[in-house]
Amino acid sequence: RDDRILERYSRGLRDREGMYWGRIWFYRDVTEHERMTERLVQLSRTDMLTDIANRRAFMEALAEEYRRARRYGHPFTLLMIDLDHFKTVNDNYGHEGGDAALKAFSRTIKPMLRETDQFARMGGEEFSILLPETALDEAMQLAERIGRAVAAIRVNCRRGTFGITASIGVSELQPQDADPEETLGRADKALYTAKAEGRNRVASA
Repeated sequence: RDDRILERYSRGLRDREGMYWGRIWFYRDVTEHERMTERLVQLSRTDMLTDIANRRAFMEALAEEYRRARRYGHPFTLLMIDLDHFKTVNDNYGHEGGDAALKAFSRTIKPMLRETDQFARMGGEEFSILLPETALDEAMQLAERIGRAVAAIRVNCRRGTFGITASIGVSELQPQDADPEETLGRADKALYTAKAEGRNRVASA
């Protein structure tokens, strides 16, 4: 009732002649241990800089959503997002500026998503969004809104103020996809198409 977590153990209690006296119960308060374990699990699945999911958590969520989509016939769509010219940002504004850009990007995108969506930093300046029960046209509309929102960001750091843009690739689960990696791979190819076509734009697989 007070939210503590108790470990419980019991055994039968007998005298030397084997007569059963009853059962004895032992309780141990393991609240702090369990909360520490929960926190460590959370940290292992979270990107420490942006405070969103990391690649490991995203891939687990994607595998689960793939199984669910196949079972119930629901669609899902993936967005692969890359911040444009990020090396130039680091060269001109240092890693402090780069980190500030990644944080500003994450803070901007999170409120635009549903609770059921999975938003993750895959590594470096690359991010992914899993949109359950979302068709391609809806995902494209969201991707366009994200692109406009990112282009409006102004990042402040000690070396100055600067803007950022993003390239986005979008892919929907297809009937022939043998695993979620195929859907993810098409989104990644669409991302590179967006970059090749001039960046700061959305491309569909």
